Amino acid sequence: MDKLLIGIVAFFLTLCSANAKSFDIETKWYCGETNAIRDDLVKRGEQSIISGAIQNTTNAKFLMSFWVNGKTGNWTVLATFLEKNEITCVVSFGTGFEIKLPRLTI
Repeated sequence: MDKLLIGIVAFFLTLCSANAKSFDIETKWYCGETNAIRDDLVKRGEQSIISGAIQNTTNAKFLMSFWVNGKTGNWTVLATFLEKNEITCVVSFGTGFEIKLPRLTI
């Protein structure tokens, strides 16, 4: 589990690199009741493996969470509004999740 967490943290740090160029992508989030969305993910065998609070450019605060089914490789990213935590949005989802940790030399 420690290796899994290290890999996920490394992945998110790579995405947030200070040297990364930014650009906008128009997307649609599908939102609903937090408990219903989370219950559905649990029924599908997914579990939250990492989460953290973020703040976007309009100062709206979200809790982002990454859910994975370790057997099927299905994954989902959720955004839950911190001020109104009964609303959660599905930001993205997909298949084929796997962690590839680089070999570390000490």
